[in-house]
Amino acid sequence: MITPSPRLPRSLPRRAVGASMIASGAIASLLAVQQFAGLPQITGTNPGHLITRGIYRYSRNPQYVGLVVALTGLALLRPSARAFLLAAILAAVYGTWVPCEETYLERRFGARYVRYRRATPRWFGVPYRNTDTRRD
Repeated sequence: MITPSPRLPRSLPRRAVGASMIASGAIASLLAVQQFAGLPQITGTNPGHLITRGIYRYSRNPQYVGLVVALTGLALLRPSARAFLLAAILAAVYGTWVPCEETYLERRFGARYVRYRRATPRWFGVPYRNTDTRRD
């Protein structure tokens, strides 16, 4: 038997923030996907070339960031403790997966990826200026 999701208290500001997070997360994910040449590159089965422009200048993982932000926004908008839990689990999975993915990308693209990794935040932010002292 499926039980209803536990509800959090409703409030207009919280719902407005949730809707904004859904929109911004969806936009980030869509901007990331549009950089790819096709489905094989989106799924990683054929990475093609290293993408460092557009939204990838501000995040090495904008698709992941966008999905977690959108799901957290849904949890605020709904409101749903289960959606918050799912967003937290998804963030933890991405936090575990991304270092593995980065190891592969470093092998695949070499020094070019290392420079990109040193210059670009893993999750989201302003590109780094001094890349010699930058650490993950």
